Amino acid sequence: MLSPEGSIRTSLLDYEIDENGRHKDDIVIGTFEVVPDSIIYSPMENAILWAGVIDGRDDWDRFESVASFLGEYKNYPYL
Repeated sequence: MLSPEGSIRTSLLDYEIDENGRHKDDIVIGTFEVVPDSIIYSPMENAILWAGVIDGRDDWDRFESVASFLGEYKNYPYL
């Protein structure tokens, strides 16, 4: 998870919709060290998104909250 300052810095890099499907109002709240995926809060969708670089936005996993994301993440088969 990123610090508030790191979140702002990372989120500001995406001003428009980019090739990964991020929107300018998305807030990046976390990144992964091994894969370039991000955890994003989308105010427009009021959801936490697991933003994979391989998949488009429509294929990103969606969660109601950070807690529901963490509940799924702990069961991720590659950990």
